[in-house]
Amino acid sequence: MKFSLIVICLILSVQTAFAQSFSQWSVPNLSKNEIQSKNVDDLISSTPYQVQMDDPELVNELSGEETLGQLQQLEFQRESLSVGKAIALSLIPGGGWGLLYARKRAQSFVPIITSLVGYTVGMLYASGQLDQKATDVCVYKPTNIVQKDIEVCSYYDAKLHLDKYLALDTNDGTGKTYYETRNDYTIQTKGTNYDGSAFGLQMILGTYVATSILGAVWATIEVNEHNDEVRKKVESTAELKYKFVPMVQYNGSGAQMGFGFQF
Repeated sequence: MKFSLIVICLILSVQTAFAQSFSQWSVPNLSKNEIQSKNVDDLISSTPYQVQMDDPELVNELSGEETLGQLQQLEFQRESLSVGKAIALSLIPGGGWGLLYARKRAQSFVPIITSLVGYTVGMLYASGQLDQKATDVCVYKPTNIVQKDIEVCSYYDAKLHLDKYLALDTNDGTGKTYYETRNDYTIQTKGTNYDGSAFGLQMILGTYVATSILGAVWATIEVNEHNDEVRKKVESTAELKYKFVPMVQYNGSGAQMGFGFQF
């Protein structure tokens, strides 16, 4: 559908009295019938005040409108997203803030939840909550049962346990004393010594690096896809072509000339 929007930029009213004062104006020298019958192009070219419609700078100045390319660029800038901003947001601990900026709320939970788990476990190790220590225990060898008290392994020693070394061994069940079953007990080391502080710090740092890279790469892909869609949308609505058209009108008492544009 094509329609014309008339923008009057220059109005020259030619009246009978005005024509008598300025003899160089060609329109007043013509009768009404002559003006109506005269070719419009000849009428425009016959006046020294002809507006040069083929001057692009003048057309742009008079129209006061942005060009089609400028309008496209403004629309793209308004709806597009910044890759740099998405990457910068992804560097915030959590890694998913760039995806939130890219309007991908569901996807943003992947790096955010991953980072929460990694940071939590890393802090537990770094704070010593998951440290391990080796301990010595007393073991009754015939049954390999760990005794509640390591002192059981020394009950046979009268110097240490005068009241126990002749007592009946409750683990033996044959009526022997701890002194008699002393060879049935041994001290063993259970567990290992482990300090997880270094591993915890490494895990925290690794979690930050991994989730930041994941979030930045993912956000960049999403932003580029979004901008491609915006560009296609802008280009698809840019099929209308603008055309400036010089125009002259005569209303019986005078002539008017200017220009309009079509799109």
